[in-house]
Amino acid sequence: MKDFDEKKAIIKIEGGICSQLAYYILGKYLEDLQYDIKYDFSWFKTNGKDMNGIYARNYDLEKAFPAFKLPEASNEEIKLFSEKYNVSKNYEKFLDKMYICDYPERLSLLPQYQEYLKENFHPIDINSISEIHEKIKSQTSCAIHVRRGDLSTYHKNYGYPQKPTYFIKTINAVLEWANDTKFFFFSDECDWIYEEIVPILPENIKYEIVTQNGSDKGYLDLWLMSKCDYIIASKGSMARCAKFLSDNAIALLAPKN
Repeated sequence: MKDFDEKKAIIKIEGGICSQLAYYILGKYLEDLQYDIKYDFSWFKTNGKDMNGIYARNYDLEKAFPAFKLPEASNEEIKLFSEKYNVSKNYEKFLDKMYICDYPERLSLLPQYQEYLKENFHPIDINSISEIHEKIKSQTSCAIHVRRGDLSTYHKNYGYPQKPTYFIKTINAVLEWANDTKFFFFSDECDWIYEEIVPILPENIKYEIVTQNGSDKGYLDLWLMSKCDYIIASKGSMARCAKFLSDNAIALLAPKN
């Protein structure tokens, strides 16, 4: 492989759908600065799991945004750039050649591409969730993301997980705004919802636990959440990303931290 003269960057992409989206936007941002961008997908080939190594983290970006076609760097390119041009997460140096990895700060780049992302958010297998989508559209709806898995215990970057009382408090807040709301729960651990939240839900509440999309199809949950009128977040970025991609959501309720 020849050593290119132009500005070129390879971005190592990893994590769940929201992380993938943020990595893509970093690449888009650098493209706008006249960089030739390619991506290193090796994490999904050698890892592809959450931090506990249990739930799948597949490369789903192009399933959620089929218009996006991310060019893959060759093994030769990855080896050269990771050894010779590795800037880790410090892409702000804007060197002519960069291998960007780890978790660079990139969320601040999202707002300038918001409309572009919303216009292209059309999952390829959207017909498989048409029934639940019709339920969400037909009434006042609130998505509740219950992040468990690798964040079900204390994590140094995320703190402690939300207790069941947090979800009851936020549910009651939504009911004060719209008392006919139906609540749709999304989670990798639906059993925890049945055991810990359902028994203490407000009386006569309308709710449904969405079980048809596993961790291997989190992008479909993201799309459904973005179609709700209200969104309740827990840990992680899924609910916040749904609000960001939504044309409908009136409010996002999230933990202070």
